[in-house]
Amino acid sequence: MTRPDISFYVTMLCKYMHDPSLECYDAAVSLLLYVGATKDLVGLHYDGSTSPPEGIGADQHNTPGTAAEVRPYIEDNYGLVGYSDASWRSKLNDYSSYGYVVYLFGGVVSFASKFLKVVAMSSAEAEYAAASQTCREMTYVRNVCGDLGLVLRGRLCLAVDNTAAIAICENPGVTARNKHFSDAVHYVRHEYDHGRIRLVFVTTDKQRADGFTKPLESAAFYKWRRHIISAHPPV
Repeated sequence: MTRPDISFYVTMLCKYMHDPSLECYDAAVSLLLYVGATKDLVGLHYDGSTSPPEGIGADQHNTPGTAAEVRPYIEDNYGLVGYSDASWRSKLNDYSSYGYVVYLFGGVVSFASKFLKVVAMSSAEAEYAAASQTCREMTYVRNVCGDLGLVLRGRLCLAVDNTAAIAICENPGVTARNKHFSDAVHYVRHEYDHGRIRLVFVTTDKQRADGFTKPLESAAFYKWRRHIISAHPPV
């Protein structure tokens, strides 16, 4: 629960629990060796920050939401921001993999690495469906925070790295791009229409859900891991 860096690999191993192979055994041993070698990574760390993370609302031409526009949504909600990502047409599975991570006060409060239960016909559909699943989790986080007396107001920011998925969410109606979408993946549009979610663009290199959707090469993995867990000893 405090090692999101291994979430994707655990998900993949669990897929083969009903019929494991020697390759699965070797992968499981490698994962355990990695956990043992990184035991000094103490897990989740909260620094109390409410500022938008780097890359949120990228100030680029034709990208939805600038950093200045997005900042109040995050700062007024105690730094709460979510990231969702999807890996379309994964070679490891028939269904697209997706993942999300939600931050509050500068630390991770929720994360997941799963497979979509719909067959996505495009990367935009996969990203849109992943955003809908993430919105469900953010609704839960909002409700839990409310029960604890930490009231979250207005729109919560969800960062995705696909501008087409953002456009589908913000433009109601049926188009050639989304006419085949299942109702189940339109939850994100429902939340947007009711003023509870705002999708913002983040570049792929700043996408903190990236490591929940696919195996990353070493340099990219270590860079991503620094944003997810902390090497600082507990206070």
